[in-house]
Amino acid sequence: MADKKQHIELDEAAALVESAIEHSFSLATNRVSMSNDAARAAHGFSLTEKRLFTAAISQIDSRPNRMHAGAKTLHVSAQQYADTFGIDPKIAYRDLKRAADNIFERYISVRDGKKVTRIRWIDRSTYHDGEGWVAITFSDSVMPHLYELTHRFTSYKLSRVSALRSLYAWRLMEYLYSYMGDPSNDPGKMIVDLEDLRFALEIPASYRFTDIKRRVLESSCKEIEKSDSIIIDWTPIKRGKKVKKIEFTWRLSIQAILNFEANEKTNHE
Repeated sequence: MADKKQHIELDEAAALVESAIEHSFSLATNRVSMSNDAARAAHGFSLTEKRLFTAAISQIDSRPNRMHAGAKTLHVSAQQYADTFGIDPKIAYRDLKRAADNIFERYISVRDGKKVTRIRWIDRSTYHDGEGWVAITFSDSVMPHLYELTHRFTSYKLSRVSALRSLYAWRLMEYLYSYMGDPSNDPGKMIVDLEDLRFALEIPASYRFTDIKRRVLESSCKEIEKSDSIIIDWTPIKRGKKVKKIEFTWRLSIQAILNFEANEKTNHE
């Protein structure tokens, strides 16, 4: 129940961001949903490709019995991309074209112990230069991770991540979201193997823990707090002299709680 309440509070905090969205083409109020396995996998995206991908899947109704002919192909316009992520439209056209060129070659890599399965995200990518839109068609193999989701899946509003400028911050947030609704975990806390986190966030093998601490964890947690009002604390767990696991805890910031309470008061007056 506490975990469910935390999800409701986080949605209310995100609603404060949504209230500032003025452009009718923005997709920021849509939900992004995927299986937990996908949320904890390696995605292979750059930041622009990640934005295109989430803008596309935010248009999916991932609930059961919502599949229909043509559901595999989704369109994202440059205007939608610009309005959703707060980008200049001229830059959005350039970014969208570049992402459309590259996303066809991207794979999701799912690890199960020592076994890693690579799945192509999409079967087809089309960019219309004159009209400024992209159409992407998802592969059959990736469909179970995006459609007809009934359990063990991750879901969040796009407004929570649309302001992020770091791919590490985005993937860390997504990774943590995949555990927030897991009943097998303590509410507000999780312990993860460092190698699993390294795999999911695609942290270079050359990074020592001091690099991960500075370039990934500290900077990402700071950006997430600023963007989504979630305070993430983490503690390294060592075996001997080496860090093997990381314990994460998360909570709403004081400002987010105050905003939530003020919003609740206004709604009940």
